[in-house]
Amino acid sequence: MKKSLFLCLILQSLLLAEDSFEFGGQIVADSAWFDDEDGVATNDQAIRRARVFLKGQALPTLKYEIEYSFTGSNNWKDVYLEYEALPQLFIKAGNIKEPIGLEALTSSKYNTFMERSLAQAFVSKRKLGVQVRYPIKDDAHYYTLTMGAFGQSLDELIDNEDAERSLVARATYAYRPSKTKLLHLGVASSYSDYDGASLSLNTEPESDLFDRKLVSTKIKDVQNRQRVDIESAIIYDSFALQGEYFWIGVDNIDTAYDFQSWYLQGSWFLTGESKQYKAKKAIFSRVKPLNPVTDGGWGAWELALRMSYLDLDDQDEEESIEKNYTVGLNWYTTDNLRIMTNYIHATLSEPDVESEDIMQVRMQFDF
Repeated sequence: MKKSLFLCLILQSLLLAEDSFEFGGQIVADSAWFDDEDGVATNDQAIRRARVFLKGQALPTLKYEIEYSFTGSNNWKDVYLEYEALPQLFIKAGNIKEPIGLEALTSSKYNTFMERSLAQAFVSKRKLGVQVRYPIKDDAHYYTLTMGAFGQSLDELIDNEDAERSLVARATYAYRPSKTKLLHLGVASSYSDYDGASLSLNTEPESDLFDRKLVSTKIKDVQNRQRVDIESAIIYDSFALQGEYFWIGVDNIDTAYDFQSWYLQGSWFLTGESKQYKAKKAIFSRVKPLNPVTDGGWGAWELALRMSYLDLDDQDEEESIEKNYTVGLNWYTTDNLRIMTNYIHATLSEPDVESEDIMQVRMQFDF
């Protein structure tokens, strides 16, 4: 069913294409070394991502994208139409990301670490919805306001699964006096109606190949969920600092729960590059080496540090506080190929002290 729908959408997009369209994809291969549940040292390898996409313009003011993943539990990624109704007023409809979280909204191709932080536990997968985005530029000052309504994901619709209904809004401000200097601030909020369904909150310790979740909770009979995210970032030439704080409130028929998560990370390009920013969407974008390997150079080398925190300890929840410390080294050989290395020290602090050490490497190529 999903493959047939994918082929139909591809054919339809080719018919809609005006003057040009773009076909591309990505392949990501991971290897990791860690201790298993019995404390025995082990390793694992897998294709983390294998995706293809087709995007283009059906009209001068109408863009589209179709992205399909051959890995993971959610095959359909970005599947949408985006219409510029007025100058700088964009309406997007389809299977898209909810506008919450700087790290979550930035493509995995451009994030600094192999996996997103523990705060990803509070971020939903792509959903079917409609959003309106209005970016404003005033000299070196940039503003965005995005609002949307969301329901099931496309995968959930195909599989006839129920899902929460959400209203989400995000506002950002950026001061960007030059391409290598930036101050970014943002806030986002959401309200979701669960209508008595269950809510699960969990995430791996920043390693997809690690097959256990150190913290996890499931709340039954949920009435609603509220989220607030505060985001910030600074770029100063080769240095970058980024952080977010998430709060989530969950109300079920008996109890009100409060959970939180945050991360803080810094990075430094040893070879002089700078982290790139896409002001109209208030997200980070592709890093291009000043001296790629294909031109006889060393590529771009980036050293990064991150601390992330996830607290699901409230009411009757136990074993629910995790802290992660991650060191990363990235080698951008060309614009489209990078090799990443992450060392993660994950600690579980409630009720007993437990720790995990993970070493992982990645080869990522997109086209």
